[in-house]
Amino acid sequence: MNNEREKIDWERLQKALSVEVQYGFQNIQGKQYIFNEFINYIDKWISLKKTK
Repeated sequence: MNNEREKIDWERLQKALSVEVQYGFQNIQGKQYIFNEFINYIDKWISLKKTK
């Protein structure tokens, strides 16, 4: 994995959270993931980094 892919895109996460709040947490479909899948992806990524 290159360094660019190893970083969390905090701006993208903030945007996703903002949209979800704006629409009352309806689990909106983004370009790649629905909101809960995106959050799970971020959570798994963080968990993997903690174990290294």
